[in-house]
Amino acid sequence: LVTPALYERLGQLADLVREAAAVTLSEDLIGGIFSDYPDRQAAVTKIRATKLRIAGAPRGTWAGIDREFRRPDLASDDGALTMIIKQARAVYLDRLLPVVTNAGICEHPALYPGVSRNAYLLLTSTSACSMILPGLIVPPFADERYDDASLATRLGFVMAHEFMHVTAYQDQWNQV
Repeated sequence: LVTPALYERLGQLADLVREAAAVTLSEDLIGGIFSDYPDRQAAVTKIRATKLRIAGAPRGTWAGIDREFRRPDLASDDGALTMIIKQARAVYLDRLLPVVTNAGICEHPALYPGVSRNAYLLLTSTSACSMILPGLIVPPFADERYDDASLATRLGFVMAHEFMHVTAYQDQWNQV
């Protein structure tokens, strides 16, 4: 669904939106939600370090997971059922690997089906990972024919929303 041209533009857009979100949070209008300056700076730092992933993106690219998929060893005399079982095992091991190696939260598979029109942010005390599901990277949210302003006000808005979820720790808010 995502052409190479659109994928490249989304990478550039993600970088621009991430920095704009960090700058906006560092200013008093939005940053004033924090009760103290160190908490605000920690959130700004976390936004700048947030990885944006697209579920199903090519591995090793800007929005894909970093590890390679180890394909099953199929033999020419394997029957259909054997091939299915070997492939299922390879997928299972690929999904288990981030758990047993204590990989970062961005190395895990998506929590929701890729066809859903959704995005979310996984947040820990030390890192954040924004996941955009492919169901959002189709019209009316995104298309390679959209100009930069249209793409930014549609999918860019979703990216900014997800980046700003780093403000989710209510104990850091200014309650006054």
